Amino acid sequence: MFWEKWIPNKYLVKSSVCGLEIILSDSGPTFNYCILKNQSGKLNLVDSGSFKNIEGIPPVIKKNKIPINIVLSGSGIIIKPISVSENEVINLEILITQNFPTLNIEEFIIQHHPQTETFGYLVLIRKENAKTIVDKLIALKYQVSDLIIGPCFLNLVPPITNNFDSVNTTTYSIEFENSNTSSVTNNILPSNNYDLDGINVSSTSILSFSAAFIYLIQIRGFVDYNNEINLRRSHLEVIKLKILTYSCIAFIFLACLVNFFLYTNSFEKHNKVETELAIYQSKFDQVSKLFEDYEKKKLLIEHAGILNSTLIAKQADKIASNVPEEIVLCDWQFNPVLKSIDEDSLTSFEKNTIVIKGNCNKSLIINEWVNVLKTQNFIRDINLETFHFNKEGYLPNFELKIITN
Repeated sequence: MFWEKWIPNKYLVKSSVCGLEIILSDSGPTFNYCILKNQSGKLNLVDSGSFKNIEGIPPVIKKNKIPINIVLSGSGIIIKPISVSENEVINLEILITQNFPTLNIEEFIIQHHPQTETFGYLVLIRKENAKTIVDKLIALKYQVSDLIIGPCFLNLVPPITNNFDSVNTTTYSIEFENSNTSSVTNNILPSNNYDLDGINVSSTSILSFSAAFIYLIQIRGFVDYNNEINLRRSHLEVIKLKILTYSCIAFIFLACLVNFFLYTNSFEKHNKVETELAIYQSKFDQVSKLFEDYEKKKLLIEHAGILNSTLIAKQADKIASNVPEEIVLCDWQFNPVLKSIDEDSLTSFEKNTIVIKGNCNKSLIINEWVNVLKTQNFIRDINLETFHFNKEGYLPNFELKIITN
């Protein structure tokens, strides 16, 4: 809104913030926290620690309405280093598709953490894993200011990158090069203490300290893609609304009334847009399902060889015209079904293949016929798969496998 540009940036953050690292694992999440306070431009570490249940958050956070900057680590997080050409315009959707071609984007929250103009990281987590914890914190009336996935944002913390070439956290080992995150590996290493410009921080608090730090300096050097939660925007809207409320108290009743109508109008437009988005999302889901069904059926048809331009009838006529009188054909298969171990899997076919079964107890005649078939220009290869003597002429005793072009 128009009045937002008159708000100095320093008023868009609170003086105290809690960085909360949530370590995801199969046995349940664990939590490391770090509370920082900006006192007249000086950074102070108020408190830090760990707990295993979300109810273990220090009461002072809710009491003083301290915002929580969340950073997720541990299992379920995918970290993918990416490189782009110099001066290339970064398109996140294209980058994600190139690096995760089979990924269902709608199921993930994705962040891009650029390090240089040509190098960065794509970090992913399933929406349900992130929203479960975030929704619980919000339900407990905590002010959640942002959501960070993984440790790749440490390049935004000068006290770390200016003093160390590498740091260890509870679950990661991070290396830096030219103040950028150069590598991230999963490691469980002994705890270390780091002197960050006069503040002593342990390995278990590195990520929570960093999450709180970038909140206070108002740097967010990464980009969200497909993040429906958007906690940062919600937090800023809360702060802006509070500043507006306090400002309106100092003005006359008319100014308050005008602002009320402006806010109401904006709220109605927002609801209208949300309704339209919900409708479009439903249509998009339907189109996506139709496209998915189309791809499956198309794949089935391609495997069946139906789209193959080869004229099956013409090939059959040429083969049949050369069958010796001594040979009785019992079975003839074009593009036979492949045997599948999994009964529930999609039926597949052996393309460009003809299987012929017949009866003839004279191997010499079969060999002569095979030699004749090899002269056909549409046959790439032919093999006599099986042959055994059988007195009953109506039962097949040989099998030919023909590979066509």
